[in-house]
Amino acid sequence: MQNITTTITTAMRNKNWYVMYVQGGKEGFLRDMINKRGDVVSFVPMMERKYKIKGEYQIQRKPMFPGYLFIKTDEKQEYIERLFQEYRMKLKGFKKLLKYDEEGTSVLHQEEIMFLNDILDEEYILKMSKGKIINKVTIVEEGPLKGLESNIKKIDRHKCLANLYVKVLDKEVIAGLEIKEKE
Repeated sequence: MQNITTTITTAMRNKNWYVMYVQGGKEGFLRDMINKRGDVVSFVPMMERKYKIKGEYQIQRKPMFPGYLFIKTDEKQEYIERLFQEYRMKLKGFKKLLKYDEEGTSVLHQEEIMFLNDILDEEYILKMSKGKIINKVTIVEEGPLKGLESNIKKIDRHKCLANLYVKVLDKEVIAGLEIKEKE
């Protein structure tokens, strides 16, 4: 039984990932429209952040990459290009299919896929991490950033955010990180 689960999980992780640039604020609607097809999985990676609202901290979810829609499929690039053109004609909000090299390859690099698979949960959410600072060294005790401390470039303790060195879509990754104590 476990071998089947492992095989399915591996197959899901090995799919090609593509990224579409879409109109900000329409990511969820466009994701839902694409997911109706059933032959691709479309998602918007979300991150948890702490915000102070009326004097109390609350965790809210925001897009990790505002204006970007991710697609996982076994299909090749030509299929995704046709899908993009089809939806661009039918619905407003699709701007462009991202390309990563001179040949026009639009699939994400394997390192980016592995990184996102490691930090996102099954619902494509980057959960808050918790840690502490001891002698100017950040130690993440729980959450998806555990083990990635060497990638943390900057911490904003008041906003509960960490900027990571890892680049996805040529953007710096920002993650929620609550520092419980500093020694």
